[in-house]
Amino acid sequence: TSKTVTVPGFLPGGSTLRLSCVVTPYPSTVLSASQLTYSWNESSGLLDGIAASKRLSDLGAPGLVLAAGSLTPGLSYAFSLSVTDPSTGGGAGQATVYIKALASPSVTSVVFSPLTGVVMETTFEFVAHAT
Repeated sequence: TSKTVTVPGFLPGGSTLRLSCVVTPYPSTVLSASQLTYSWNESSGLLDGIAASKRLSDLGAPGLVLAAGSLTPGLSYAFSLSVTDPSTGGGAGQATVYIKALASPSVTSVVFSPLTGVVMETTFEFVAHAT
């Protein structure tokens, strides 16, 4: 039987994306990860169009690793993994992870006080405002 699991997540902009899976066969049997076939997909086609240098893992591996900067800040992505057990004639499962690549904050102003002082004597306070 197939079971679908959906999980949301957030990723700071410019970070490396690392997704991995753990497969628990049902009913519980002795099954090696190497006996399974894995297939990663992304709903917008990102994985098809991404440069090989940015995709740090094979799409047929149990884990997916994308280099830092592969995801566009502010956009959302849906990564799906399908796992099939060929020894059972097609036993399969799928999981989808929704990732939002967060944009880095943008500093809009910096306020400091006092405006003047003596080095190593005056305590200055800086406040940065960001959006």
